[in-house]
Amino acid sequence: ALNFLALETARTLKRPDARWDLIEKDFEQLGDKIEWAFTQLPSVVRAAAEELARFTRIRIVGGGFYHYPAWRAARQLEALAGLSVEAVEATEFMDAAAHFATPNDAVLLLSGSHSKFKKLLHRCAAEARTNGARVFSLTDSNDRDLAEGSHLGILVPLLLEPPGSTLALFMLEWLAMETGRKAEPLEKPNRQSPNGESEKQ
Repeated sequence: ALNFLALETARTLKRPDARWDLIEKDFEQLGDKIEWAFTQLPSVVRAAAEELARFTRIRIVGGGFYHYPAWRAARQLEALAGLSVEAVEATEFMDAAAHFATPNDAVLLLSGSHSKFKKLLHRCAAEARTNGARVFSLTDSNDRDLAEGSHLGILVPLLLEPPGSTLALFMLEWLAMETGRKAEPLEKPNRQSPNGESEKQ
């Protein structure tokens, strides 16, 4: 909503930039792109969810427009799947890559071919792989290098950065829900049965 509000504000102020018309066109296509993803990508999203649910520590890396989707996804994965998840801004990840990417970690990278941080995200992926982390990515179909450099990559339709990050936000909400379903249920405390024997709730 904020992305779309920023677009409309810029258009109202008549800031001279030909990109506004292109961004507006992509926002108009966003509903169709979401519907396409929901019908074409269930198996990929569920496979990623099953993998993520195995890790006790996950780092979600995004920059620019993709920073908020990373933060939101971290909160949702913690709430729905009970995992330890941290959102990391792309430049911060590179500053402390050895700390954030170890063989016990999963790293989920968010990007798009129109993102100004695309090349940085590619370096983040390489750094994470070097440290032995399991690398996942969510990007668009024109950024196949990042997907192919990941253990599992989710490719969504191509959009400019503001609507593209909005599509990423939708995909991450879906991924968090599926991961919550795949995560091991927490062990519940014992209680006493009527005959005095201990049983689990």
